[in-house]
Parts: sequence; structure tokens; C-alpha cells
Amino acid sequence: MQENNDTPQQSKLTDLQITINDDPKYWEWFDKWWEQDFSWAGLAKKNIYNSNQTLQDYWSGERDDLIEFAGRNWTRFHLPFHDQEGNPSPKHNFNQDEDALWQQEIKKKLNEATLQQAAQFTGVVFPERFMSTRKRTTDPNADICLRADWAQFGRKACFSDLSFSGNTNFSNAYFDVGASFEYVLFESRTKFAMAQFGDFISFKDVKFRDIADFGGARFRASSTFLNAEFKDNAIFKNTQFKESTRFENAVFRKHALFNYVVFGPFANFDKAKFFDTCSFAGPLSNEQRQTL
Repeated sequence: MQENNDTPQQSKLTDLQITINDDPKYWEWFDKWWEQDFSWAGLAKKNIYNSNQTLQDYWSGERDDLIEFAGRNWTRFHLPFHDQEGNPSPKHNFNQDEDALWQQEIKKKLNEATLQQAAQFTGVVFPERFMSTRKRTTDPNADICLRADWAQFGRKACFSDLSFSGNTNFSNAYFDVGASFEYVLFESRTKFAMAQFGDFISFKDVKFRDIADFGGARFRASSTFLNAEFKDNAIFKNTQFKESTRFENAVFRKHALFNYVVFGPFANFDKAKFFDTCSFAGPLSNEQRQTL
């Protein structure tokens, strides 16, 4: 008899779902993303922070090119790759030219973003690979202003060597396979709260000049914050590091909060510097760990 090595959570997934992503936490996240409703009708109900516009207003140029899928109409940017059961959407059939136009329009909106009007990528489903072409300069007008909460990034998302101005929001975002924020400068408050990170994520040599909030985030695989500098509060409360994580030579200039954090088999804080209070209080119980 063949041994079944599936975990109890994996056994609840269908074969179709497993072929897309065998991590049950992904499907939990995707169900929540679906409930947020980033369809065309749903965008009309989502106001842009500190603005009289909605997300539908921001994406109004897509009005005549909506795509029907799973009983909803979507822009090509918010169209998911599949529904809750794993049935594929037309996004799987995008050809090379369609993908190039997709990337071109996203980068255009990124380049047009200002402190007064950030790029509104809330709920956007990125293609397999996305690499920003902008690089950090001494011109503050070249900084990226971005809101990408509930965005989904595919295989390889690269934002390395950029400067982000204004409050940057990646909360509840999902990074599938490989993401890099190496050498990035975050000028203002930055949120990765409740974000989900897949295979390897790098924040090597990153600088946070304001509060950095990773509360409740989940790192499924290896992660690194090597040489990272946190000039304001660093919040990692309830964060889960499933595999190895590295904070060697990291600098924490204000409060470093690691309360209720779950570390994997290897966590390295060698030569890290703490200039203010640091808390690792509140280990989880065995019952709590079993729910992770």
C-alpha cells in the first residue's frame, strides 16, 4: 500500500488546487482575497485613501475591455489566474504581446505616481515575473509611491534598489516564489502586515526610515534581513518564520517587537545592534503552533 504523506490540511485540497499551489495557507489567503471582491463592480465600492475617487475611477481606462470570469467582470489587472476551486481564467491564455502590454501599463502607472496620488495596485494580480525598471536616484520626484495591499505577485517580483516615498502598503499581499527588496530605501511608514511570503524573500541592505510593520506576516521559506536598518519601530508581532531567517548585522534604532514570533529551525541575529527596547515575549503554546 502506498503511504500517504499529505498533511491533514493538504488532504482537504483538490488535485486541481494542489497543482496550482499545495500550500493550504495560500488557499486560505485566496478565499479572503476573493471575498474582498476586486471585480469591476467591487472596485466601485473601494475608496482611495485621502481621495474622493474609487479604485474603479483609477482604472476607468479599462471600462471597455473587461473580462468575464466566474460570474464577475474584471480588468485584466485584477483578473485572477483561477477561481476558488482552481479553474483557470483567461489570464492563463495571455500571449506574449498581451503580457508585454500588461507590464507596460503597470510600469506607466508606477512612473506617474506622486506623493499626492500613489499607484493604486490594491488587489492587482501580477504575472509570473515582474521587475521594476526604475532605480534609486537623488531626485525625490523619482521615488515610487505605491499601495499594493492584497496584491498577488507570481514567480519572481523584483523591487531592488528603489526608493519608496509616502506610506507604502503591501499588507495582506501574497508573494509566491522569490521576491527581492534588496537595497531599497523606504522613506515613510511601511506595511507588510499579514503579508504571505513564499519561496525566499530578501530584504538585504534595506533601510526603513519610519515604522516597519510586519505584524502577522508569514514567511513560508527562507528569508533574510541581512544588514537591514530600522530607524523607527520594527514590528514583527505574531510573525511566522517557517524556515531559516537571518538578521545578521541588522540595526534596530528604536523598539524592536518580536512578541509571539514563531521562528523556524534557524534564526541568526549575530552582530545585530539594538539601541532601544527589544521584546521576544510570549511564546506560543503547542496548541497554537499546531494551527500555523
